[in-house]
Amino acid sequence: MINFGRTNTNQLALWWRNIDKLLFILIISLMLLGIFFAYTSTSSIASEKIYKTDYFLIAKHILFASISFSILASLSLLDAKQIEKYCILGFIITSFLLLSVLNNDLIFIFISLLVLPNPITAFL
Repeated sequence: MINFGRTNTNQLALWWRNIDKLLFILIISLMLLGIFFAYTSTSSIASEKIYKTDYFLIAKHILFASISFSILASLSLLDAKQIEKYCILGFIITSFLLLSVLNNDLIFIFISLLVLPNPITAFL
């Protein structure tokens, strides 16, 4: 058994003492409820017809829940300065991806306005 007392100074014991345990348990509960609801709401017949396996969608949900939990746990081990650096980097990356999607949508809208007849461009 791991000792989480005040005298223990290893990384795991320090992490356990510094996190908000209620919030951590609530997040774990939400993940488990999501897996349960994905299991109960996903029809194995539909999953078998689409993906040729019975529980493909549930396995996919479990995979993404475990990835998100590992990201959550690894970010909770960092201090505030390191989290700030990763947040700035994540903001830049997601902003670039959002602008690239928006740029593609604007190009599509512009082309559709030029090609498709609509009442606004009919009078110009």
